[in-house]
Amino acid sequence: TVPSVWLTNTSNAAQDYRIAIRGFGSRASFGVRGMRILLQSVAYAGDQKRNLTPTQVKELVTMAHYFDRLCDHIRKLKEEFARVVPYFIGDIMDAFQKHTIYPHIRSNLLHGVHKLLDTIDTHSIEYLSTVLPPGQQEMFKHIYSNYKHYHRYGGKV
Repeated sequence: TVPSVWLTNTSNAAQDYRIAIRGFGSRASFGVRGMRILLQSVAYAGDQKRNLTPTQVKELVTMAHYFDRLCDHIRKLKEEFARVVPYFIGDIMDAFQKHTIYPHIRSNLLHGVHKLLDTIDTHSIEYLSTVLPPGQQEMFKHIYSNYKHYHRYGGKV
């Protein structure tokens, strides 16, 4: 199996694209590389400094939604990706700091961040809170506090 991340189009118009991730465990970095490229591409292309047409924004919102779905797959495969997710969250904070992203695109990316936050433990939270540069630390603390307040499940199972 070749480690990779890809989207496949089904012939059925009623179904959306299918996301496939290959290469887990010791090769998880290969799957994350594809996600990093997707994140960087969406963040760069979705920068508000670029004057985009509504059609282009819609396409980028769709790509950000695919990023969100990939994050959902990572959440389901928590054990395989547990070691690399904090670094990936750091990449997301870097992209948010470098680019002022259109609100609809940023919203889908934040949904993905919340799914990634489901996978990390308190040690990783502390690590990110101390290792990130000061501007990204504040952004991460704000996103994490919103996650704890509005998105994290706190009930009993």
